[in-house]
Amino acid sequence: ARHDALPSLLRHLTLGNFRNIAHVDRELPPGGTVLDGDNTQGKTNLLEAISMFAAAKSVRAEHDRDLLSWAVRGETIPFTRVAGTIARSSDEVRVEIVLQLGSQEEAEAAPGRPSTRHLLKRTKVNGVPRRAGDFGGEVRAVLFGPQDIGLVYGPPSLRRRHLDLTLSQVDR
Repeated sequence: ARHDALPSLLRHLTLGNFRNIAHVDRELPPGGTVLDGDNTQGKTNLLEAISMFAAAKSVRAEHDRDLLSWAVRGETIPFTRVAGTIARSSDEVRVEIVLQLGSQEEAEAAPGRPSTRHLLKRTKVNGVPRRAGDFGGEVRAVLFGPQDIGLVYGPPSLRRRHLDLTLSQVDR
């Protein structure tokens, strides 16, 4: 394995235009964080963003473009950004994921197809560009939500898939 088996701890989180979250720029204290708020305030979206550090993709969204806030979709160049600093036992890693829809001019150049604007995905680890497929293992995270109850009551294939995804963070 490239890194030791101790857990990764998120120290700093920055989000921009991620689903219903306009902007977050927070230092996170060691020892744990409690998310508290009313329904539809973005708690699950925040956890989804954090889980993206493990694989550079969402565990909830069918398409990456679904992660862009509706509030920015009409802008000239709509984007979302997820960035964080993660402390590991031996070092620290800075991770950044930026999703950007092509410009309005590109959309107008292809009349009748504005919903198919090109989506650019840029991922970086410690400032160095990385392919999204090479992202696994830099940060380890597992998200378990209400939709995952099938892991307990569902077929063994769901458990095997979940274990495969989780273990691939340690050994591709």
